[in-house]
Amino acid sequence: MIKTLLVLAAGSLVFAVSAQAQSPADSVFVRAQRMVSDGNPARGRALVDSMLRTSRRGSPAYAEALFWRATLAATSQRSEQDYRQLIVEYPLYARTGDVLLRLAQLELLRGNRDAAVVHLRRIQTEHPEFGNQAAASYWLSRVLFEKNDVPGACTAIADAKRLVKVDDVELKNQIDYQDQQCAGVPTSGAVAPDAAAPDPTPVAKTPIPEPVEKNSSASNATGVYSVQVAAYNRKADAISLSSKLSKRGFAVRVDGAKAPYRVRIGKYATRAEATAAQQRIEKSGIAGIVVKAD
Repeated sequence: MIKTLLVLAAGSLVFAVSAQAQSPADSVFVRAQRMVSDGNPARGRALVDSMLRTSRRGSPAYAEALFWRATLAATSQRSEQDYRQLIVEYPLYARTGDVLLRLAQLELLRGNRDAAVVHLRRIQTEHPEFGNQAAASYWLSRVLFEKNDVPGACTAIADAKRLVKVDDVELKNQIDYQDQQCAGVPTSGAVAPDAAAPDPTPVAKTPIPEPVEKNSSASNATGVYSVQVAAYNRKADAISLSSKLSKRGFAVRVDGAKAPYRVRIGKYATRAEATAAQQRIEKSGIAGIVVKAD
């Protein structure tokens, strides 16, 4: 069922782009999607790859091409890799809300409910401007039902009912169907915190009692891999995040003599060690990708 909804979500995205005034690049991406849907996946993906090659890395055009490469990828692993790159390297990208929603859905496909909750709560707390709050609340209710948190799930579905747009008929029908499970269940009127889920906010007001990476033997000056958690055009923004993460116990630094200024955690001798660190870091609600250290 979740896999089917993922396919429907991709189709809805293409319809939304088609319905808007399109730039030439938008038309290319819609054409690529149709090629993939019509049985020519190699040609469609090659078209997206050509847009990626001709776009300047770090530009909005590059981020858009990366989004479509993720959306039309042949495997969920490739999709996830590109979506994570967007979250980390393009924090101001216009579709960040959609990217977080896709990551949550991919986590659900592999049964990682806690990680899905982290992404969905980030949409609610960090990105209300992206307009997919209703969808995030709907999916949060699905996750919480699977976790047997019925009051929390029903609170989330109540939020979804309040937020959904009148003309979003498909989502409204899904919300109404889900709401049938909440007959007679009291809700608090606001999404309750999920005790089993990590704090979704990357920067907490109080430090984590036990540092996750600062004292790890894997963090050392000779490592060749790091976990990158953000990239900024302004060095002051990168330093600000670095300072806050340091207070939480992370061995964090800012790399780059010029923009983009990359916020990275740890140095690891192998990719496997860096990947393990990435997974630990994400349990603190911080998305990251494994990169070669400078």
